[in-house]
Amino acid sequence: MFGKLSRLCYLSSTVFSSAKSLTILKLEGVNLKESIHPMRLLSLKTMSLESVEFNSTSDFLHLVYGCPSIENLLVTSSTLVSPVDTKVHSISSSSLKSLELTQCRRPVFKIEAMNIESLKLDGWADDIASCQKITSLDLFCTYLPCHYFNGLDSRFPLLESLTLHKCWWEDAEHMNIFSQHLKRFVFFENYMQLKVATNLPNLLQATFVFWDAVPSYLRLNYLGEFLKQFDCSRKTSLQVTDAKGIIFPEELRNTWSPPLPTLKHLEVEIAVNDYVLIDSLHWMAPSLEFLSIKQNS
Repeated sequence: MFGKLSRLCYLSSTVFSSAKSLTILKLEGVNLKESIHPMRLLSLKTMSLESVEFNSTSDFLHLVYGCPSIENLLVTSSTLVSPVDTKVHSISSSSLKSLELTQCRRPVFKIEAMNIESLKLDGWADDIASCQKITSLDLFCTYLPCHYFNGLDSRFPLLESLTLHKCWWEDAEHMNIFSQHLKRFVFFENYMQLKVATNLPNLLQATFVFWDAVPSYLRLNYLGEFLKQFDCSRKTSLQVTDAKGIIFPEELRNTWSPPLPTLKHLEVEIAVNDYVLIDSLHWMAPSLEFLSIKQNS
């Protein structure tokens, strides 16, 4: 059974008192002001909350705990905390397989979900230490302490995909991402974080999205050193606003070593092209067997 509400309204938990067979629930633009502790949706597998306002974090957690079979929880653009609540809250579920908490006004969470496989989080460096079965971790606009990725393989032995979208950390020079298991790495923007050290020898795909097109010697130096760490990847994708952002001038190419000397597969997406881009790409990756350049409007 599928249920959906998508208009601005106040909702009482009694609305669902007879929804014993509900398996999918979508709420959008709903204000949940009353205590929803009595709500029990025993068959619910998937819940999507968009622009939903809770009176407190406890009310949100009561809703989650009232769904003992839930596997997929998506919460976006919602308010999950009262203005005076600053403590860390726990989300505990043995059935949860996928959790997304993005663009929400919320506290820091300790996520205790031993069977969870996919996490998408933003804003806070939540405690995910118990999520040892995750295979995919996406972090958006998150402030990360330097030790956040220490012991990645031992803490998350099944992790294969890591996305960092506009994240930042207290000291990039001491941020290390080492993993024998990671197969996919996606890095969005922020040239100032290119000092991060990585060692991902079994990487299958690396994707980098850079929107800062202002060329400078310092930025190109950071970029070159950063890309050297991903020569092991079978496939690399670069997405940039302006081709100038990844063009190494000839005077630099004559003195620097190519950052991707053995890379075979390179895909580039750009908004503004430049006629010298091809020369720069062939210098960056002189062993290319496949090169794709796509210009986006």
